[in-house]
Amino acid sequence: MLQEFVKEYMEINKDVPNINFGGCGVFAEHLYDRLKLMGYKPRLVVLTHSKHVKMLRLRLRLSGQDFVRAYDAAIIHVAVKVDGYYLDNLGAVTSFEDTRYNRYAKFERLSIEKLREINGLPIWNSSFNIRHIPKIIKRLDKIYEKFSSKGLEVSK
Repeated sequence: MLQEFVKEYMEINKDVPNINFGGCGVFAEHLYDRLKLMGYKPRLVVLTHSKHVKMLRLRLRLSGQDFVRAYDAAIIHVAVKVDGYYLDNLGAVTSFEDTRYNRYAKFERLSIEKLREINGLPIWNSSFNIRHIPKIIKRLDKIYEKFSSKGLEVSK
């Protein structure tokens, strides 16, 4: 069932250009929320340079401008992990080994609260148009409603 859900949400790439250049955190936040509603136990995953893992661990306690500086330096990509899969707008993989993110270290201790804080900061990559955020939310809501309205058992 998870694979069908993933296939549906990948259509977002047709409507939201450059989602992985500033919008991956927003996508991960809202995907996390829908998966939780579906009965899964998602976790957030940050891809970063291995040299930044320790710094990220320490700076996740920061807020405001101090955190903005840490974020810019350390977070390359945000994805969601569920049932052994890493999910992002490009699909589901069991490893990042065969993706463009294969050279980055995984940091799996980002809370949903911290991600919401990050997403509220003015640190967007200018390639991503923040006006696309409602499209992301609407698309994920529509897919969630499609799956939940069918009465499908989506959790294991």
